[in-house]
Amino acid sequence: MATDRCCKRVYDSGRSIIGHPCQLPVTVTRNGEKYCRVHDPVVVEVRDKKRQAKWDAEWRKKEAKWKREEVAMKALELLEKMVYQSVLPQAWDKMAKAVLRGLQKR
Repeated sequence: MATDRCCKRVYDSGRSIIGHPCQLPVTVTRNGEKYCRVHDPVVVEVRDKKRQAKWDAEWRKKEAKWKREEVAMKALELLEKMVYQSVLPQAWDKMAKAVLRGLQKR
């Protein structure tokens, strides 16, 4: 009866460190080992590649977003620098002249 079951061990998440034999029936034999539809190494490999491709796509999206944000921040810093270099000195000059005029009137 035990030979009609999958050869893998199953671990309940967070409950057991020992695990128990998989109770699913055998669907395929690979290299002399019996596997169920869940633990079949070919199926597992396909599933892992699909999951990895999904994660890679999500990661590329995040990296592209981070790159756009980095470029936007650099552009904003450059614009801010240009504004301060061109506008701020003029504003300081106007304020200084107004203060001088106010002092001269006294």
